[in-house]
Amino acid sequence: MSFFSTNAAISVLRAGKKHPRWKEAAEYVIERASPEVQLLLTVGRQLERDEILAEQQSQTLTSGDWGPLLKFALIILVTALVSGGIGYVFSDVIAWC
Repeated sequence: MSFFSTNAAISVLRAGKKHPRWKEAAEYVIERASPEVQLLLTVGRQLERDEILAEQQSQTLTSGDWGPLLKFALIILVTALVSGGIGYVFSDVIAWC
C-alpha cells in the first residue's frame, strides 16, 4: 500500500524509525524529491561511505598491527619456558646420575 500524499509520508517519518512503514515513507519522499535534493542525498551517502571506509581502515591499521606481534611474542615466551624447563630437568637428571 503506497502513500497518497507527501504529507502522509512525512507524518510517518516524523513518527520515527519505530514506525513499521518508516522505510516505505522515506522511499516515497525521496522518489518525489527535486533533482537537487536527490543529488544532495547521493552526495551525503557517498560522504558517509567514505567516512565509514576511512574509519574501518584506521581501525584495521591500529588493531591489525598488534595481533601478529603479540602472537609472535607469546610463541617465543612459551618456547623459552618449555626449553628452560626441559634444560632444568636434564641438568638435574645428569647431576643425579
